[in-house]
Amino acid sequence: MAAHSSTSPGREPRGPGRGGPVTPLAPAALRRRCDPDALPFDATDALEPASDLPGQARAFEALRFGVGIRAHDYNIFAVGPTGLGKHAVVRDLLEARAAADPVPDDWCYVHGFATRHAPVALALPAGRGAALRDAMERLLPELRAQLRERLGSDEVGARTKAIAEELARRHSEAMEQVEQEAAARGIGVEETADGFSLTPLRDGEPVPREAFERLPDEEKERVRTDMRAVRERMIELLGQAHEWGHAARSRGRRLLVEVAAEVVTRALSELRRGFATRRWRASTTPAGPSASRGSRAWSCRARTWSTSCCARTS
Repeated sequence: MAAHSSTSPGREPRGPGRGGPVTPLAPAALRRRCDPDALPFDATDALEPASDLPGQARAFEALRFGVGIRAHDYNIFAVGPTGLGKHAVVRDLLEARAAADPVPDDWCYVHGFATRHAPVALALPAGRGAALRDAMERLLPELRAQLRERLGSDEVGARTKAIAEELARRHSEAMEQVEQEAAARGIGVEETADGFSLTPLRDGEPVPREAFERLPDEEKERVRTDMRAVRERMIELLGQAHEWGHAARSRGRRLLVEVAAEVVTRALSELRRGFATRRWRASTTPAGPSASRGSRAWSCRARTWSTSCCARTS
């Protein structure tokens, strides 16, 4: 195989000199050969890895300088032709630097109740992040079972029933008092699905409408005045009953929250004791592990609500 060049019609061939003829190449000149016997080694396994890329002394100097910066918000940007080995070289340099540094902490990010917009960072000794994740995943089904058992216990049922009975007693006593006041005025009070109804009484019996219409005007006006007074008293009672009901529901919710908090606090206290080898540090804006330190970070995202929590590792 030979290499040659072509010329346009009417023009003389031009060689590497001043328009001289083109010299054909021999087939052996088209391929560069390397004699293995000329190499000073038997296999590449015996060679030391190259620490630098040929001709990249300034790049390596800048890279070592950047890795040596111990501050946040600094980055290393490597650019060059594809296939040059930039990624491998930078990674090798970072791993070599990290191997000489102390083993960094594991960082776990959990839900922040005080700062819902930002997670809380927990720093654990190296390797303990995965253990925390696994412990949380084991804790969840146990915690759910404990909560169901505790919230469905006879004790909680009795306390809940006591709250409801107290509400019913207050309502009954207030209603009885209003009925007595109304009876003294000759007015009967009857509770309905929509509220209550008022009826004139005579000798303790309801007065039919026809009989009421036959009463003297002064008597009818007196009855209407008494009914208005009783109606206002009933409206006042209904307002109080609404407040009593709201307070009772709040007490019931607080009871459930307190009982659930006892279960969750006890379970989490036991879990925390298992990770008490190092004090946990929390921050809403953690710096996290740096790449130059070679940290293997476990990012544990946790969500917790009133009676359950869960953790997942990403």
